[in-house]
Amino acid sequence: MSLGRVLASGLVVGGAACATASTDDGAGGSATGTGGKGSELTTTTTGVGGEGGSPSTTSSAGGSGGQSASSSGSGGQSASSSGSGGQSASSSSSSGQSASSSSSGSTGTGGDPCGGTACTSLLSAGYFHTCAVVGGGLKCWGRNFYGELGDGSTSERDVPVNVSGLSTGVLSVSAGRSHTCAITSLGAVKCWGDNLYGELGNNSTSESHAPVDVMGLSTGVLSVSAGRYATCAVTSVGAVKCWGNNLYGQLGNNSTSTSHVPVDVTGLSTGVLSVSVADSHVCAVTSAGAVKCWGKNLYGQLGNNATTESHVPVSVLGLSTGGVAVSASDEHTCAVTSAGAVKCWGKNLYGELGNDSTSESHVPVDVLGLSTGGVAVDAGADHTCAITSVGAIKCWGSGYDGRLGNNSTTESHVPVDVTGLSAGGVFVSAGTYHTCAGIAGGALKCWGDNLYGELGDNSTTDSHVPVDVMGL
Repeated sequence: MSLGRVLASGLVVGGAACATASTDDGAGGSATGTGGKGSELTTTTTGVGGEGGSPSTTSSAGGSGGQSASSSGSGGQSASSSGSGGQSASSSSSSGQSASSSSSGSTGTGGDPCGGTACTSLLSAGYFHTCAVVGGGLKCWGRNFYGELGDGSTSERDVPVNVSGLSTGVLSVSAGRSHTCAITSLGAVKCWGDNLYGELGNNSTSESHAPVDVMGLSTGVLSVSAGRYATCAVTSVGAVKCWGNNLYGQLGNNSTSTSHVPVDVTGLSTGVLSVSVADSHVCAVTSAGAVKCWGKNLYGQLGNNATTESHVPVSVLGLSTGGVAVSASDEHTCAVTSAGAVKCWGKNLYGELGNDSTSESHVPVDVLGLSTGGVAVDAGADHTCAITSVGAIKCWGSGYDGRLGNNSTTESHVPVDVTGLSAGGVFVSAGTYHTCAGIAGGALKCWGDNLYGELGDNSTTDSHVPVDVMGL
């Protein structure tokens, strides 16, 4: 969710992009993944590659060697919402290597994770819907109250459907609460769905059942992250721009006034690699490896050892350097460091911080068993998932509806293995109540809540273990 948030991203192997999608905001939205040496991945944000580059999305991480970055980046390496190691790891990047866009996606562990097939590499699980970039085209499924599936209707879909006008040329996607955004091969941002607070960025508050252009962002955008009622993007110069609801200062422009068009985030006009939008707060990773957050801070989700909201970016304690990816969710946040450590902070009612506790933390704490070897992380509403260097997907926090994927509905305060995914995981995206992942070979699987068909298995039955998404 995060995103982080997803977050979630395209996968690039040996310079060839394998398409998928991702999301953010409490529902994650962003996927994360692991890549072998020389492969690219991304997380929750979306991105556009520079010359010869491909994009990829949200939380993901590379294998060994090379830089790893978060949601979006410019110049050379690619960045993504979360991940470590490998050439490029997260949501987006420009120039050269590949970039990825929104919420999630990533590349596989060693070799070609697509197995030579047309795989899904950009994935984003939102509140009650999911989207993925497949073969350069965008597909969504699940709830569609506000037209968030972008197929020109408000009918829910239990299997993937095409997004109007985006059958080709899509680099990344980010699914928020009830709206969705994507980046095209031209670097343009398009959004659709609910628009109560101007979260579509088209200087309007009218919902749209098909993609519309975001004002001022028709080119040069590397990544995008859709949250609850706000959206943020990273441009090719590393600037962060946000639009939509601003009740808690989540637009980061030292104001609480809603904006129906993109505004600049104070102090982040250059040098940002990725961004992850949550329910009411936002976090970003800079090229120096610093993690910064702003907006609501009731549970310490900004990580600055306080509970006071901030209308401008503040530094996360202990993460002024070494941060490679970040995923912001409803009331908690997680990050991956350059050493492969996964750290979380904020609300912890269900053990979503993964430190074998239910006490909230206003500063980052270590996730048990993931002090090394973590390559990507994505935070959902009350649960969190990560991918390890061996491609294992692990989740923790609330187990309601089976969102941890371990054939149980019991919460866990420490990471547990997702059934059948102890290896081969290439990206993961934690939504609000469901989770999705990409597997080496190109398969896409989801688990958890399925009230609106967000698992994509042609049913509305919850699943406590991963099920295949149909029609991809």
